Amino acid sequence: DCIVDCGTAFGVALDNGVVDNTISRCFRLDGFSRWGWTNNYEFTADTTVELELYQGAGKCDLNKGTFVGIVTLDYTHGDGNLEVTYDMEPVQLKLQVKPYQK
Repeated sequence: DCIVDCGTAFGVALDNGVVDNTISRCFRLDGFSRWGWTNNYEFTADTTVELELYQGAGKCDLNKGTFVGIVTLDYTHGDGNLEVTYDMEPVQLKLQVKPYQK
């Protein structure tokens, strides 16, 4: 149950406060009406990635959204596992191997 200000947040890669389009791609660019980003990374040994979480960033416009946290993806253990940590509560997290998986 949502107690406080609930909403959907998506992770996005930023470079100096601007969306890094080499990593994050807005759903709308692929014909979806919903906003949000798919993020493309090649995880090799010793890879750590930080994504900023934004809520309510309609049409993928960060100026319309609210920063609500950070998610860190850590692939540094060399055992084939991806460790995910986040600074946000409550959370329901969805990770996919390919963009737009059902």
